[in-house]
Amino acid sequence: PVTILDPPSAPGSISGPTSICESSTNTYSIAAVSGATSYVWDLPPGWSGSSSGTSISATAAAGGDISVIAQNACGSSSPQSLTITVNPLPVVSLVLSPDFLCEYSASEILSGGTPAGGTYTGSGVSANSLDPSGLSAGTYVITYTYTDANFCTATSTDNIVIDACLGVEEWNGDMNVYP
Repeated sequence: PVTILDPPSAPGSISGPTSICESSTNTYSIAAVSGATSYVWDLPPGWSGSSSGTSISATAAAGGDISVIAQNACGSSSPQSLTITVNPLPVVSLVLSPDFLCEYSASEILSGGTPAGGTYTGSGVSANSLDPSGLSAGTYVITYTYTDANFCTATSTDNIVIDACLGVEEWNGDMNVYP
């Protein structure tokens, strides 16, 4: 008996998110196609990822179409496609003000992160305030995290100096010392 094989039929719908953030990694998949022995995924320009199976984990660059074909020894199916919108990451910056505190200072509400509405994290930080009393003298990294309306998140960091402030203040004038 002779068995005649046909190329596989087109894959069903591709499942996965259609609105994603730049540089995010997401998984896309299809149901197995009867008679298929492998699958070829095609990603938008600039994306990375590879797979010969029914799913692919891909890292986004710009928007475009993801497509997949099913294959066997007799040929390839027609492609199934999914259009993806890639949202840019928010531009986030942090310039702490103040960037110097004494160990015994009162809690300081942190500021200097843009765009407004993000959160601050780091040693001694709680509810966007820094309490230096629990920290020893040194330099600490504060991170500002902002999430935009598309749920895309970016961060920025800046340093803050906690000093022992031993009671010697800077003097910017003249000083005379007499015996």
